[in-house]
Formats: sequence, C-alpha cells, structure tokens
Amino acid sequence: MKQRLIRLIRINFTRFVMRFFWLFPMKQNQIFFSAYEGKQYSCNPKVIFEAICRDPEFKDFRFVWEINDKSKHAFIHNKNTKFCRHNSFSYFYMILTSKYIITNTGITARIPLRKSQISINTWHGGGAYKRVGHAIHSDISGDLKELDIASAQTTYFLSSSRIFTNVMEDSIQMPKDRFIPTGMPRNDIFFDALRCTILREKIINEYKLDNDCFLILYAPTYRGAVGENTLEFDLEPLYHLREAAEKRFGRRAVLMIRTHYYSDEKTEYENVLSVSDYPDMQELLVAADLLVTDYSSSIWDFGLSGKACILYTPDIEEYDLERGFYTSPSTWPGILCETESRVIEAIACFDSAAYKKRLEKYFLEAGSYDKGDATEKVLKIIKERQWQ
Repeated sequence: MKQRLIRLIRINFTRFVMRFFWLFPMKQNQIFFSAYEGKQYSCNPKVIFEAICRDPEFKDFRFVWEINDKSKHAFIHNKNTKFCRHNSFSYFYMILTSKYIITNTGITARIPLRKSQISINTWHGGGAYKRVGHAIHSDISGDLKELDIASAQTTYFLSSSRIFTNVMEDSIQMPKDRFIPTGMPRNDIFFDALRCTILREKIINEYKLDNDCFLILYAPTYRGAVGENTLEFDLEPLYHLREAAEKRFGRRAVLMIRTHYYSDEKTEYENVLSVSDYPDMQELLVAADLLVTDYSSSIWDFGLSGKACILYTPDIEEYDLERGFYTSPSTWPGILCETESRVIEAIACFDSAAYKKRLEKYFLEAGSYDKGDATEKVLKIIKERQWQ
C-alpha cells in the first residue's frame, strides 16, 4: 500500500511538472504517431499514417513519429515528418504540442494531455483472449491506478469487435461510448486480395524462398509481467509439424519464427528462418500459409485470412493460472493442440472447407467490425474533429 501511494505521488508530481509544455502553443495540424513506444514503425499507426500521406486533405499537416532506432527512419518517406526517441525531451514536447496523438499502446499517465487534444488508442490486438488490465493481478499488469489515469485521457479507443469492447470496458475502466466500432486499420489488408499477393511476393523475395513453398509462421506471445518475456523456446515439435505439413500439403515447408516485441531473444535456430527483425508483423501474416501461436491476439488477424492456425499450448494450465482468459481457448479461431501428437494429427486431418465455416461462425458471434474500411473511418474522425 505504501509503495503504491509513493508511486501515485510521483505520477501526480510528474504530471504537474509536465504542464510546463502547456506554455507552448498546440499545433492544430500536427499528428503524433507511436507504435510500441517507438520500438517499431508498424501496426495500426503505420497504416493510418500512410493513408493520411496519400490523402490530399492532409497535405498541409505535419507529422511526428516516435522511433528509437534511427535505421527505421528509412521506412518513412514523407518530408513533413519529424522523429523523436521515447522519453526524450523532444518526445514530451511533441506529444504535448500535437493536436492528434495516435498510438497502439496508449500514452502514459505521467503525461497530462490537454483537454483539446485528440488521443486515439488503436490498440494492437483484436478479439477476447488473454486477460489484461484490471482483469488480472497487478503483479502481472502493472500499476492499475496509472492505467486508469491513462484511460481517462483517451478520446477514442478503436475496437475490433463487440466482444472486444465488452471485455475491455471493464479491463481498462473506460466508458463504452469511447470505443469506436471501426475494426483495426492493420486488418484492412486482408480484404485486398491484390495487395496480399504483392506482399506474399515481397516476403518470398526478401528471404530468397521458392515461390511455391509452404510458409509456417511461429509467433508465440510473451510470458510473465507486462514488458517482460520469460518464454523458453522448444522448437522440436515445430520440426515435426513442418514434416507433417509437407506431407499434407505437398509443398516444401519453411519454418519462420517471430518473437514477441518484449523479447530480447537473438538465438539462431538450426533450419529455422528468424523473422523477428522484419519490420511488419502484418505482412508476415499475409505471407504465411499456416500460423502457429498460443495466446497471441494475432489469431484474430490471421483468422480473417481464412488460413489455418494451430494453437500450440503445452503450458495452458500454468498460463491460465498466471493470467487467465476472457473466453475458452477451445472456442478461438484456431485448432487447440496441447500436445505435439495433437499438432501432427490436426495437420494431417485438416479440412479447409470445414475450418473456414468455423471461422465465419466465430467472427459472426464475436461481432467483428473488421470489414476492410477501418482506416477510412479513422481518417473521417480526424477530419470531423479538425477545428473543434
């Protein structure tokens, strides 16, 4: 209790000091973007930014990207864009002088946003899977009071589905009317067949693979507290899965591994293609023929493609005790496999037509808002709020 009180005092003191930046005028035509606190140029903020850059109505706007690694600046081809590092002086100045703030993780409670600012939290996952926020113990989620303050100063929170809104309303203590039923901009890509074909070719060329190879993407979520990752990889079952996939689909299979962005894992695995440094997870999902994950919300995104997903969950009981689930994993858009033998069986017996029908039923019951027009809806919100 004493530690929490001290933490709250520190937060409020920091918020008081940060009001210094209120002395600088707010720029009505400036938009601040951030993906994973500057770790990447990706996800929903990237998609929204690139759409804005193509829209002539935003030709006089100025942009700021929070990017910690200067090498990632090269991905951004817009002369009206500035950059800042997370928690730098420039970072605080840019946030507190931008009319619009678009992030996929939210803005820390330590930064006191002005009432006239528009903060859009796009989030970075859909559906209702592993618990977050108030739905789990604070030892895992972090300081809940800080979360409440951050939620209070969020203008809009993008929602992928009815079920997402229902669980997140309580988990982050946010009024339901702030959730906007747009779907996720990063998922618009799954409704553009030509773009999907182009991106598949891009990945194939990037890693010098055969055009007809069968791509298996292994992308587990993190373990432990928020911001940490204690997962230890055992790829032996995945090697057997690759063999089973080759037998079932009649194509040479390539196993790719994508670690969570919390992870510092740099190990090179034999006969496995590491794609952890590839800048955009969504492009990897588009290219993959099969996703293998566990409790990651990427199963929502990948489910929209209609392609097969294996939920390999040998530690499901421990994970349930540590964090818990909003809905039963057996109902998720993927084939639940707690053992290696079950993984092999699921591949050997995979029925594409039956699986797609199951996906359609799932997204209907979840109340999916992903229709391919999420980005368009977000741009409309910005335009409507421009001079308010």
